[in-house]
Amino acid sequence: MNKLRILASIVLLLGGVYLAIGISSFLQYRQVLQTFAYYGVSDEIQMSVPEIASARNRLLASAIEFPLAGIIVLCVGVGLRFSKLWARRVWLVVVSFLPLLHIARLFQDHQLHNPGVLLRIAEIFFIGSVAVLSWSWLHRKTNGDGPAEESRAI
Repeated sequence: MNKLRILASIVLLLGGVYLAIGISSFLQYRQVLQTFAYYGVSDEIQMSVPEIASARNRLLASAIEFPLAGIIVLCVGVGLRFSKLWARRVWLVVVSFLPLLHIARLFQDHQLHNPGVLLRIAEIFFIGSVAVLSWSWLHRKTNGDGPAEESRAI
């Protein structure tokens, strides 16, 4: 199995995970709204409590951001699987921004005193590793006489 197929498999798995997180966030957001509606708690009261307001906003943001990221990553993963040049370029751009997304999540969790901070650190390590692998495997290295042999094989 060559490097591009391995990377495409990792990217497809990552896209699936992002999609699953987005769907889970949406379902949790919906459950929170249903619970408050069941007990007759109005939106004004919910938003007046900072902890509830921040949790609702965070779930809503995750329900929007992660499915979008998942769809983009899955599309790029399919393109990488079929060895498309556009997918390679798009993935290098996307993978450059993914660590920033996860670092932002780490800071949000730290501010909210969320016990999942260690999980976020592991996420950053994993995404950083994927970014380093992606750049080392996909970035065309040029020397005096053209692309390196490794990048031609991909």
